[in-house]
Amino acid sequence: KSAVGGTQLHTRWRPPSAVRRAGGETGDLYLRMMRRFHRFLANPRIEYPSYDGREFELAGFIWFQGENDSLAQVDPEDPSTGFWHYYEKNLRDLIHDVRTELAVPELPVLIIQIGPAPVWNRKGGGDVIRAAQKKVAEEDKHATWISTMDLHPKAHYNTPSMLTIGERAGKALLPFARTKVAQNN
Repeated sequence: KSAVGGTQLHTRWRPPSAVRRAGGETGDLYLRMMRRFHRFLANPRIEYPSYDGREFELAGFIWFQGENDSLAQVDPEDPSTGFWHYYEKNLRDLIHDVRTELAVPELPVLIIQIGPAPVWNRKGGGDVIRAAQKKVAEEDKHATWISTMDLHPKAHYNTPSMLTIGERAGKALLPFARTKVAQNN
């Protein structure tokens, strides 16, 4: 788990491919996430002290983010600079880079759509983000998505909504769990 609230894919999670494509700097949270992945892969006992040395499989990557990209703008006076306009390409770049960095080209990805809170559409970005999340997942045979539009309508989910998200995530990833993921150890 690598999570920080109130952050944008466009900046703090910005993957290297987005930098090569559109400039800017690789996000500090992307770099931190990759360091944590590699530290874990080098020594799983860091997180699981009882790990017995058996082989393991990287079975998936879950992306549950996007709310703050629906609100942020490069120029606060110009809605055409909203981070939501860049979200689809940035998300594709993120998935590509995670798979490449971890040497798992078919790593299953679950995208959890942002929820129905009206605040996410205050500047028009929420619908764009949700459409991008769905499109990216549906165009990738190793990805899937779940909706949260019928859950708690506030900016933060309540406990029943979080439990529902967990159940939906498990069901969405189950088809991937039935097939071994090819990876380069």
